[in-house]
Amino acid sequence: MIVVLQGTQAAAANELLLQQSRTLMATRLRLLAEPAGNDAVLFPNEMLAEDDPGLREVVQGQISIYPMTAPS
Repeated sequence: MIVVLQGTQAAAANELLLQQSRTLMATRLRLLAEPAGNDAVLFPNEMLAEDDPGLREVVQGQISIYPMTAPS
């Protein structure tokens, strides 16, 4: 039972770190787009093509924030 619990904990920690990494990457791309005066946040095709609901949520979140923070 301990091995299963440790494996579960490792998987949960891995998923958390993966989600944090994706959030940081998407936030970084948005922050780089702002001073560049881009019309939109430019995400890599690989990031947009991933079939991951969590990643899609992160990308959509950054897209929704961008118009409010973009230079006028």
